[in-house]
Amino acid sequence: MSTITAPTPAIGPLDASSKRARSGFGLRRRILLIFTLGALVLSALLAFLTYGFARSSVVQEHDRTAVDATRRNAITAAGALAGPSAERAIERVTGSGADRPLIWYNDRWWPGAARYDGEAVPDDLRGRVVDDGVASRMIVEVGSEPNLLVGYPIDATTSYFEFFSLGDV
Repeated sequence: MSTITAPTPAIGPLDASSKRARSGFGLRRRILLIFTLGALVLSALLAFLTYGFARSSVVQEHDRTAVDATRRNAITAAGALAGPSAERAIERVTGSGADRPLIWYNDRWWPGAARYDGEAVPDDLRGRVVDDGVASRMIVEVGSEPNLLVGYPIDATTSYFEFFSLGDV
């Protein structure tokens, strides 16, 4: 009995082309992909943080400007208050550039603009400014527009309020 043996191929190291075909991504491609994804995540994070800081800075500057303008306009209004009416004070303040003034004088609201009257002032802000005599501010909605409402006490019975639109901020 004779046996026939078929030649067996030699098992040896695989060549480079068959390795690349099996693995799909080489080391260079994986490193490039990791660096690209890292750069993308880092740039998205920096863009988000920059946006947050810029927005915060704009809002703080708008708030600071509104408080300073309200203080100046309250002093202007205080100089024009006389008699039973605050009309003269409203005219003087709107003449100096205030768009939406509101004055609490002689237990009555004196608005400088139609939609911005005493109904738009929340009770807790009114209490802090009129009753407690503390300058305060609050974000309120008038219609569908957000506004920064700043109140400034002039004396024990008089307070000045002004609305500043936050639509552009």
